[in-house]
Amino acid sequence: MSELTRDNFHKFGNSRDDAHIIIPSVITSIGKRAFYNCMNLEKITIPDTVKSIGNEVFFNCYSLESIVIPDSVTSMGYWMFYCCKNLKNVIIGRSVTKVAPYTFHTCKSLENVTILGSVTEIGEAAFGECTSLKTIKVPANRGDYFKTLLPEDLHDLIVEFPDGQ
Repeated sequence: MSELTRDNFHKFGNSRDDAHIIIPSVITSIGKRAFYNCMNLEKITIPDTVKSIGNEVFFNCYSLESIVIPDSVTSMGYWMFYCCKNLKNVIIGRSVTKVAPYTFHTCKSLENVTILGSVTEIGEAAFGECTSLKTIKVPANRGDYFKTLLPEDLHDLIVEFPDGQ
């Protein structure tokens, strides 16, 4: 297992000042706070070799605008995107089963979240203080189920998308 961490970050040809980071395919997990305070990071490409993403990985990545969590990822950590104030769009891959507590807390620009598949649990305040949230897209025929996972004030944001999209 090859883990990308805050300490070995530079060994993969990355700088904490980079605006775009492409994680190499030798990485299978991203450790706690790996990109903590990478304030210039606007875009990150995560390969389908990554299976887990730890706690607070993108904490305070103020410039991050969008992210795709690939289908290979099965676990996402707590406070993962805390205070990513410019994050607007997120796609969560098919294998993620839990959106941990406070995952998107204080992402004040977050507008659109697409959940492609297997989520069966959404933790406390996962979308807390996401004041710009417009849509939470979920697979067809799962809207009512997601209403059981989300606080009532988010129910009107749930939009079902057709199978295969």
